[in-house]
Amino acid sequence: MKNIYMLVFLAMLISGCSKGLSPEAQTKLDGMEKECFDGNLQTCLSLKKLYEFTRRYSSIDYDKQPAIIDQACKLGDMDSCYTMGVMYFRGCIVGLPRIEPDFQKAIEYSKKACEGGDKFGCMTLGQIYNNGCGVAKDTVKAEEFFKIAERRHIGLFDTTECPTGSCW
Repeated sequence: MKNIYMLVFLAMLISGCSKGLSPEAQTKLDGMEKECFDGNLQTCLSLKKLYEFTRRYSSIDYDKQPAIIDQACKLGDMDSCYTMGVMYFRGCIVGLPRIEPDFQKAIEYSKKACEGGDKFGCMTLGQIYNNGCGVAKDTVKAEEFFKIAERRHIGLFDTTECPTGSCW
């Protein structure tokens, strides 16, 4: 049932793309944001997908998107923790608003993702330690994280520097 609601909502958003959101659509979006911040992980994930899908077609306030992804992370979605880690590591992700890079926050979010089983979070930690991004360069520690990621079936990225400002 939630998927049907989401599809109807998407159609409402896209149909009013050139004029902004209709009052009804804005009310529904506000209600979903409240549900998310009241602790409903599924609603947070729906909003995350909604923003990804409609960013080219709608006038939604995308500056709210990082807060929604952060809330999904807090509620236990490790992919969202990884996304926040990369966003702070690089300062941006294509489709999300630019933020000030913060390697300490990148480590915090990536560590949470890695410890929660997300292979990409482990990969990001490996890159951080391999390149000394906000921490002392530690290739031994980097290799540990790369091996965890590799055991979780991901190839190694070729990185030779801290990628601040380089969007994926």
